Amino acid sequence: HPYEKFCEDNRGGVHCFVRHDAQFVKEVGEETVELYVSPLLVNKKYDTKAVLEPVVLKDFDEEHQLRKLITKNLPLVAHCDKGTAWIFEKQRKPIVYMVAELDFANNFKKANYYANRMRKVAVEFKEDYIFAVATPVGLGQVWSKFGFEQKDLPTVVIVDPTEGDEGIYTLDEITSREFGKELITDVVKAHKNGELTTYIKSRAPEKADAGSKVVDVTGKTFEELITDQVDKDILLEAYAPWCGHCKKLKPTWERLAKKYADDEGVVIARVDATGNAVFEWEAQIRGFPTILFRAAGSNKIQKYEGEREIGDFMKYIKKNRTTAPE
Repeated sequence: HPYEKFCEDNRGGVHCFVRHDAQFVKEVGEETVELYVSPLLVNKKYDTKAVLEPVVLKDFDEEHQLRKLITKNLPLVAHCDKGTAWIFEKQRKPIVYMVAELDFANNFKKANYYANRMRKVAVEFKEDYIFAVATPVGLGQVWSKFGFEQKDLPTVVIVDPTEGDEGIYTLDEITSREFGKELITDVVKAHKNGELTTYIKSRAPEKADAGSKVVDVTGKTFEELITDQVDKDILLEAYAPWCGHCKKLKPTWERLAKKYADDEGVVIARVDATGNAVFEWEAQIRGFPTILFRAAGSNKIQKYEGEREIGDFMKYIKKNRTTAPE
């Protein structure tokens, strides 16, 4: 039955019950569904009667009807967690998320405090946006694209599901601003006025060694230093700051870069792939360090699988480069 399948697929975010008593069936009819919105974030001052009272769906026979019923009857400020994330992925409006480490079960007062800051803004922009409080876990892969750290929470971001990977926005100075109604308003107005560009996850690189010839790349410089360098042979190390193997490789990578310092055809680069967007290169990264190569004039990104001594890297570059050696 489609109802049972829906409940099984969404039991992390939807509680389902079946009533069989004859009097109830006589009153509401067979194949009728009643939706009771979670009282966690329902607010009598701000929410409509439709949200405060059960919503009835008669003649139910397809699973998509249940999904539509739920997505169309959210409170003014909804709650996004791992179990309810699908509700927001199906929306056709941009979603304004207030993201924080929230525990509704054990600290509802704190969660509701944040929700109230959102409600004061949502009443003005509810026709054009959906508002929700969320945990980083609730946003999943979308959250990882922002690259924020624990210390940056709470924060405000906008996600437009209709724009795919391009539809993530926030203010560049978001981490230096105090959270509150003014910040939320500024983010929404800037998005509404077309003043926000797609957010690019970008973190300043670690301080380079004196005299380093390695090209340190960030999310904001990736296009300029990597993507657009179509006439260069590029060897890129994707590392993580906490990775022991990456730290061990660093002296070798520095020496390798110096070997090619005067070779204009070769770029030896590195990027912290945990804190920066790496765009089309991301699909190849499964661990750290991952070393990737793209030959000049080619769109193909190859994964280096050899040993990690300087001689091995040089042999690989010699074999795979398409620019003339200098």
